[in-house]
Amino acid sequence: MKYSLLTEENFGILVMSGFISLIGTEMLNFSLSLYVLQTTHSATLFSTVLAISIIPTLALGPFGGVIIDWVNPKKIIVLLDFCSGTIVLFFTLYFLKNNYLSIINIYTFTILLSIISSVYTPTIGTIIPLIIKEDNLIDANSLNRLFKNFAIFFSPILAGIIFGFYGLLIVLFIDCISFYLSGISEVFISISKSETKNIINFKSFFLNFYMGLKFIGNNNILKITLIIGIIINFIYDPIINIGFIYICNTSLKLS
Repeated sequence: MKYSLLTEENFGILVMSGFISLIGTEMLNFSLSLYVLQTTHSATLFSTVLAISIIPTLALGPFGGVIIDWVNPKKIIVLLDFCSGTIVLFFTLYFLKNNYLSIINIYTFTILLSIISSVYTPTIGTIIPLIIKEDNLIDANSLNRLFKNFAIFFSPILAGIIFGFYGLLIVLFIDCISFYLSGISEVFISISKSETKNIINFKSFFLNFYMGLKFIGNNNILKITLIIGIIINFIYDPIINIGFIYICNTSLKLS
């Protein structure tokens, strides 16, 4: 893996801004779920906050590519980060004033950020081929994935520590800053206008989407991998994560 690619200005900014933005999103989702568990002591409500953040991604993820191909991808990520930061700022001020977020507030909050994330994440992957030479694409995508996995792994740990010591307000404030920092840094990414894609129609989208499903259906390795991924992500992983946290917090009375 060519770690030297991180020294290239455009790619380095893209990876680090995506890393910061993802940390903000993951920290917030986990902190909100902990807040629900702390205030309601309900495993059901606790799990629904985590679950509801996945629904927009599943529903809108396939259509995110259409938006990406219609608009300059750099403008998309900058706009989405500032939108995320503004949404977090609004709920931060609301929480500061009322010292409370209702379940409806949290559901709305989570869904809005998840909708943004469902477009933001694939856009990062779309920009990489526009700023990296073809020979380095595999290493560039691997580095981007590596930082993404780090963010997904460490965000709940970091969120749990901050939430445990300082409460939800500080987490909200940190997440708000992280989104704005990410958006500001992305302004400095340089993408040639001739390299961006602007032409697409719904007919070509649905045709490509159908071909993708057909390709998976005809490939046994992909089908098996998909089934294993579904089992891990929707059965095993939630039972372990939700059950472990609930037992530690509610039954063992740990912070």
